Amino acid sequence: MPRKKIQKLVHLDIDELTRKAEKEERLKKEESLSVGATLKTKRQKKKWEIEDVARKLRIKPIYLEALEEGHYYAFPARTYGVGFLRSYSKLLDLDPDKMTALFNQETNDVKEQPLDMLVMEKRFSLPSLKLLLVVLCFILAIYFVWYGIAIKYYPSTFDDVKLPAEPVVVDPVPDVVEEVPVTAKEIKQEPPKQERTVEKVDDAVFSAPAAFVATNTVWIGLKNTRTNEILVSKKFVKNESFIPETPLTELAVSTGRPKVLDLYINGQKVKTFERETWLPLAGFVEVPTEKE
Repeated sequence: MPRKKIQKLVHLDIDELTRKAEKEERLKKEESLSVGATLKTKRQKKKWEIEDVARKLRIKPIYLEALEEGHYYAFPARTYGVGFLRSYSKLLDLDPDKMTALFNQETNDVKEQPLDMLVMEKRFSLPSLKLLLVVLCFILAIYFVWYGIAIKYYPSTFDDVKLPAEPVVVDPVPDVVEEVPVTAKEIKQEPPKQERTVEKVDDAVFSAPAAFVATNTVWIGLKNTRTNEILVSKKFVKNESFIPETPLTELAVSTGRPKVLDLYINGQKVKTFERETWLPLAGFVEVPTEKE
């Protein structure tokens, strides 16, 4: 019985040693791999494409490919490569410190220089023939539109426009200019302009069917609402009156000042207007046909 237990224990120890040996061999094999091979192998195990990793890390695919292929000269500076490698290692569950140390060993002899293919060379190129034709057609279209408008609204030339000849006036030059003294009596003084006045209200106002009388200086406008004709548009002075021939129902009144224009009907004052702007009188006052 004890003998069998010993054989079983020995068998288990051999299996465990075998697994440890395989693990150590696998680790040595992985350690012997380069940085690029380790990254590529780990990425392929996760079944990721370079574009998938680029979207996750927000790093251009060309830099990720440079890490996997060992093209370390592709980075503008060493720090760029180290930063990209650490981010890539964390994403693949690798030790960033070990990967950085391995990267430093592999890049000891690599000189830092920018990758030529990453530098976009700006070259001057002429526009294509198709683009030139499109621009030319656009310019011609604008020209013809402008020319059509110019012909329609302006004369084509100014030759047909005949300007009247201006007469040449020659001032006669007198031989002798005599200076005549002017006395103060000979200077004519124009009399000052007198303001127009009306002494009293015209008697016809009190016998007319309708009349307008100004009690002070005011601008008055009267308009025929049926024909839209302006009958009166002037400044009235105090006591000046106007007897319309048009019925009041067809009139509209406009005044520049309040309470200086009265309306008389059959000799009786019936209304004093405020400051109005074309106030229609239709329906506003009742106008009898004959004097009561």
